[in-house]
Amino acid sequence: MVRYIIIPLAIFFLILGILGTYKSPAPIETVGVEKMVSLIEEGSLKAVTIRGPVVHLTLTSGDELRLLKEPQESFSALVRNYAID
Repeated sequence: MVRYIIIPLAIFFLILGILGTYKSPAPIETVGVEKMVSLIEEGSLKAVTIRGPVVHLTLTSGDELRLLKEPQESFSALVRNYAID
């Protein structure tokens, strides 16, 4: 009788322990254009990926940031407006 209670509880705590070790990824920080410009000027920006109005920025440290741009504005126009070479 006792094992009908202990075995399911042991399985429950085992599953709970396994799920407890899973960490969800940290949310990606959203930055403004000024921050992106400073990252470019510092040389800290490794890659830029554009998906619609969302610009994903990958830093040389491996961290990721995102920038929300106007949907009708191209990324090249955005960079040109800030006079980035």
